[in-house]
Amino acid sequence: MSKRGLPALVAFGLVLFLLAAEMVVPVRQASAAPVDLGPDGYFSTLGAGALPVASGNWASTRRIVFGKQGSTGTYGGATVSGGYKTLAKGAVASVPDADIGANQAWSKSATTSVAANEALLWADDTVTAGFAFDTNSPPGNSFDSATGSYRSNLAQVSDVVGAQNYSSFEQSLLRVAPVEGVCTAAQPVGCPSGSYTQQSDSVNGYQVFPLSLGDVNKYFNHTSSWVLNPNLACPANTCANGASGFWLRPALWNGAGSVFDVRSQGRPYYDYASNVGYGLRPAVRLGLDGLVLSALNSDQSQGASGDLRLTFVDPGKQLSSWSASVVGAAGSRALSLSGASDLGADLGWKVVDPVTSTVLGSGRTSAGGSMALPETLMPDATKDYDLYVWGQQDGSAAGGLTNRATEPVKTTIRGWQVKTPPAYGIEVTGTTSGGLKAYRIGDYTDIVFDHTGAL
Repeated sequence: MSKRGLPALVAFGLVLFLLAAEMVVPVRQASAAPVDLGPDGYFSTLGAGALPVASGNWASTRRIVFGKQGSTGTYGGATVSGGYKTLAKGAVASVPDADIGANQAWSKSATTSVAANEALLWADDTVTAGFAFDTNSPPGNSFDSATGSYRSNLAQVSDVVGAQNYSSFEQSLLRVAPVEGVCTAAQPVGCPSGSYTQQSDSVNGYQVFPLSLGDVNKYFNHTSSWVLNPNLACPANTCANGASGFWLRPALWNGAGSVFDVRSQGRPYYDYASNVGYGLRPAVRLGLDGLVLSALNSDQSQGASGDLRLTFVDPGKQLSSWSASVVGAAGSRALSLSGASDLGADLGWKVVDPVTSTVLGSGRTSAGGSMALPETLMPDATKDYDLYVWGQQDGSAAGGLTNRATEPVKTTIRGWQVKTPPAYGIEVTGTTSGGLKAYRIGDYTDIVFDHTGAL
């Protein structure tokens, strides 16, 4: 259960006429309302159907750290970047005939659908080394098929990457579902002729998958055939793990052994399914229902730029006890938190403007976390701002970068007018706790009299 906030700890120069009420910012009792996650700070600012890259560019889209970054447990022992960017926030329906500019029936492709309150994320680099799309002889272009329970090499690698590159907690956040716009004909027949009207949803469900050719059009606004697109390129035009580029999932509909890929410089192209130079650059559909915070990877504060790390509620985990106070002088006020939960003694927090539903500030108590309150964004001394507190277990590069959280407790914290008081040259030293009051008890004037002996 929560505790009432303690009076602010104060360490500052004592100033005459400064009221104690301006020094102490109370943290108020939590309400008994149902669990409220509040806005997360990034995805909550994106409207339904938002396409961040298509409306801007890859470089300006916020990077989200997700999955395992170290070599332990990752696919093939490869060191991966761990970075993903948001292609869309749902709901976004699948377009059956998106085209990259060739304007041919065989080059059109269905796009990946995104459900409501879900995000489509795509890795910022190729995760795997190169491998063949299909290892049959002759190779075909079916992604998977009900006939003979067939799955292409690309489909199988997608499953293995999903199992190895993410923590079990992160895997629980990814939706497993069929993907659109693929050939599902029996092997080795494949899809030697036809058009996008004959494309199917995959037979199997996937939590990790390659993008479709239609996605290149839909999410990157690519409409010129076979030209370079910097938003599709690998960093510095060099893909990780020695790959020449990365596979796309739809078949090329004028040849059973023909498929599409994207070269390292960002050029969509057709290729043979037997080519072993292309790897998997994974996409995932991330559910946002349990997302409590998106904040800077470095210290969990809010910022207009920089890599983001996500904090999701781990269902059933609870915060058992906590207390909060405000410490510091005007201009450097910080939140002091302590408590215990099913996830340990570390806590996370955020301050939200209840009118604009904007995350004003956030942080965590673990090493290197931000505890600075957003003073300049909380100027109204008569206004209550929402304060959310939760138990937190930080993610790691080796075990999965996503943070786990208990269900948050929602309280209120009173704003203040940030004032710079005048300096009177009077100080109190050695006092680090409690509230201080100053009283005016009189004054004097120094006057020199000219008449000898007169007072």
